[in-house]
Amino acid sequence: MRDRLEGSSQKGCVIAGPTNTVCPNNVGMNDLLRTAVPNKHNAFRSALALGNVTNGRNGTMCRRASKMPTLVSCEQI
Repeated sequence: MRDRLEGSSQKGCVIAGPTNTVCPNNVGMNDLLRTAVPNKHNAFRSALALGNVTNGRNGTMCRRASKMPTLVSCEQI
């Protein structure tokens, strides 16, 4: 489930570029990370909601969830 983003040589690694058009004064975040973080969260959330995740305590599959909310970006609000 790990992704390669923007020229990274390692799976699951994000190498963020300097582009920061949404919040140019926020030096700790850039446009690539601003979309990559909620996308990765929603991928994990989706796997959990669909019952595709194994319970780490007993090895059984977690039950499916209904109406589990997703994260949305500030541009979508």
